[in-house]
Amino acid sequence: MRLKRATEHGLLTLLFLAHTSKSMTRRGEYVKTRDISLQCNISYEHLTKIISVLGRAGLLQTHAGREGGVQLLPLSHTVRVGDVVALFERPLFPGTRHQVRALDQLLDVALISFFNTLNQVTIKQLADDLPPHFFLDIS
Repeated sequence: MRLKRATEHGLLTLLFLAHTSKSMTRRGEYVKTRDISLQCNISYEHLTKIISVLGRAGLLQTHAGREGGVQLLPLSHTVRVGDVVALFERPLFPGTRHQVRALDQLLDVALISFFNTLNQVTIKQLADDLPPHFFLDIS
């Protein structure tokens, strides 16, 4: 299965923020969008769209201005990987139903299994498993 680039970038953004938030959120700091762009190799323009989706989902708080940036909201620590994928990938099988009902049922079961597998892990768990210097230290 091929996922959208936005899905990968959304996951990377959350992983980066979870990874760096260990030191930054204690001080109430925001992570600069430019830093995320550089660290995750995502164009700034595309990243702003990703941040908008994640913000509307209630995972991020944004603050404009010179001292602004992005900060994870507490809910983000419990968000599951499949839930993030679903934000960017819905619908995975857009409106096309096949002539063969058995094929539709098989695809539905596979999709449920796919999301159930992804939802066994949270973003925080993935971030905690990253090596300490997976992302360059920006704090």
